Order: sequence, then structure tokens, then C-alpha cells
Amino acid sequence: MSAPGPGPVQDMLSRIRRTYHDAPLPLKILIVVVCCVVGFPVALALAPYAIISGSRSPWATVSVMLWGVALVSGLAHGLAAPGRLDLDDFGP
Repeated sequence: MSAPGPGPVQDMLSRIRRTYHDAPLPLKILIVVVCCVVGFPVALALAPYAIISGSRSPWATVSVMLWGVALVSGLAHGLAAPGRLDLDDFGP
């Protein structure tokens, strides 16, 4: 049975959320940019491990999705890429 009230982790997350909410806008933008710059390489490094271990966590799913987007955008060259679907293909 768990103790009544928020646990220490939930209390810490609430404190972080409150601090971020009270921060000025330029600092919020800086925090988001730093998290993206640091988080992107970490997510790309996590993807092979997620596939090998069969992890289905949200972090693993996002990291594999980033690899997919990176590979597709890197291998699809311009507008004449094979497999491209146009709305004109379905029209009369």
C-alpha cells in the first residue's frame, strides 16, 4: 500500500513544472532548444538498443521514429522521388 499524498517523485516533477511555468519566455525558449539539441542525439543513440531489446516505451518509439524520418528524408531526393503519391493520381 502506498502512503497518502503525492510521492517524492511527483513532488519533484511538480516543483520542476512550477519553476518552468514561472520562468520568463526567453529562458523557456532556451530550455526547449537545449533539450532538443541534447535530446536528439540521445534519442538516435537509443534507437538501436530499443530495437534489439524489443522495448515499446514512448522514448523508444520516438527514437525509432526519428531514425525513420531521418532515413526517409535522407534517401528521398527531391520532388521526383520514387513512390511519391500525388492527389492527381486519384482524380478523374
